[in-house]
Amino acid sequence: MAIDTPRRLKTLPDSGPIDAPEQATEQPAPYADERSFLGSLLEALEKVGGFNAAIRQPYGMGTPYLRVQGGGTMGNGEDIRLRRVAKDGSLRAVWQWGEDLPTDPAEAAEAIGRVINPEM
Repeated sequence: MAIDTPRRLKTLPDSGPIDAPEQATEQPAPYADERSFLGSLLEALEKVGGFNAAIRQPYGMGTPYLRVQGGGTMGNGEDIRLRRVAKDGSLRAVWQWGEDLPTDPAEAAEAIGRVINPEM
């Protein structure tokens, strides 16, 4: 048969109130750089006109991309993806076939226009 004996509790140094909030560190939103880069390309496409374009992100996860379709009835479309440059960590827009688009958003918008709405 076990006998209960009183236990002595050790006193710990005061570390402040238990419900004190921890110091929150501000972290950037996931893919904020990618969304900003695609946003500047989207603005350039809007200036050119004649496109239906939107930034998409599969199920809210994964790298966002730009879906661009011609405004006409042809239905041509492209997904513009991004890649990081190994040397400096900068972003580059990439065609579906892996070729880089121009770094200037206005020039990239013109290139997209030539592919999606070719003049016949």
